[in-house]
Amino acid sequence: MQHPVVGPHSVPVLPRIGVESLPTELIAFNDLGRCNSPAQTGIQFFKDDIKFDGVLVQPFKYLDNFSKFKVIFTPDASITSGMSIMERRMNTVASRAVGACYADRGLKVLVTLRWDSEQDYELVSSGVPTHSVYGVSTVGVIRDDRRKREFLKGFDYFFHELQPVGIAVFGNWLPELDQYLGLGVEIRNYVFDQHFGTPPKEKDAFGQIGLF
Repeated sequence: MQHPVVGPHSVPVLPRIGVESLPTELIAFNDLGRCNSPAQTGIQFFKDDIKFDGVLVQPFKYLDNFSKFKVIFTPDASITSGMSIMERRMNTVASRAVGACYADRGLKVLVTLRWDSEQDYELVSSGVPTHSVYGVSTVGVIRDDRRKREFLKGFDYFFHELQPVGIAVFGNWLPELDQYLGLGVEIRNYVFDQHFGTPPKEKDAFGQIGLF
């Protein structure tokens, strides 16, 4: 049976997941051998696109290894200012198609949202369920004023449009995101280190920081 798609870009629809799907820690897809507790760990793809090309082309090759983990983020395929609309569509659809492949086989999939500007919002939100959990990354936005501005605008748009129950924020925390704490959404911050994308702190629904 063909997986359902939505919108003019035919973006695969991914299932809603609950806040309990947020993992305790993250591990890069190409570093799984370092993980000691896969049942509590999420697989992330916050890497250069070329490094996860193999997953985009042959997702089933990784199915057995990925199935041991708590949740899989969809690949963080690039969307940049220099890309055409067609390139942005292709990258978004390819990322979601990988997620659909795994979701159809019973794996828990967490959608990664990637955008460059307002023109990407419709595409990026297509196929993402409301009242679910999604992931974003702050990597590369802190030192670039335009990218930071567009990230914060997009974060606000998706927060209100998708009404999530949980958000995974990968990378350094931005103080501007503090305003979203205490609003009934569990926001968990995963800070990258050279071996694991582990979260030394969690920002919960009440804006408190809990150490793991």
